[in-house]
Amino acid sequence: MHDARLRVLQTYAWSCTKRTVNVYLTGPVSDKTTWKNAPGMTSGNLLDH
Repeated sequence: MHDARLRVLQTYAWSCTKRTVNVYLTGPVSDKTTWKNAPGMTSGNLLDH
């Protein structure tokens, strides 16, 4: 992969207040990756754009 774009559309929320969406970079994942063993989301891998 040389380039990628991520578009986020929130179609439902408890309130109509605009909020920031955070995107985190991770290491490799596989078919064995689950929510319980997923890479952590820390300030060190937060995509700041």
